[in-house]
Amino acid sequence: GKENLIYLKQGQKLEISGNADTFPQEFTITGDAKSNNDFLQAVQKNMMSYTQNLNLQEKMDKDEKGFLVDIKKIDADLMKNVDENAEKFKADKKTVEWKKNDIRTGILSLLPQYEAYKKQSSQNVAYKSSKAFTDFEDGLQKDKELLVKDHPAYRNYLLTKMSEDFTKFAEAKPKGAVEPTTSE
Repeated sequence: GKENLIYLKQGQKLEISGNADTFPQEFTITGDAKSNNDFLQAVQKNMMSYTQNLNLQEKMDKDEKGFLVDIKKIDADLMKNVDENAEKFKADKKTVEWKKNDIRTGILSLLPQYEAYKKQSSQNVAYKSSKAFTDFEDGLQKDKELLVKDHPAYRNYLLTKMSEDFTKFAEAKPKGAVEPTTSE
């Protein structure tokens, strides 16, 4: 189905209007929440336009250094747009930081995909990312508690990161373990 985001802080009042043919992709908000929501709509519109022109497979095919250059550029471009629209729409600091963290979680979600792709395409199951890669990844997670609390995509990222280790753990057969037997 179609969905969209409305950002509302406690105590704010708003009115939503729109055309049934284009709702929820296009709508108008009036009231206390107008500036923050206009900001979020403008950023989202830019992100959709920007990402339509990205060839992620081409970026995944690059070596790690080239991939990081591309991903850092994407991050910088999107953050620049957030800052420009924050100023234009007079969005409050908390809303701007929420959107930046939202973008960071989206970028974070690409990193385990890249690692898995490199393991598979190189046929090197022992593939490990460089320090530059892990430093970049760590830099996107400055406030992990806030990310866990406010961003479901970050929780998915954490689950993805844990899944390979969990699978290894679950499949490992303890040494000296005795197979359970049943009797009737």
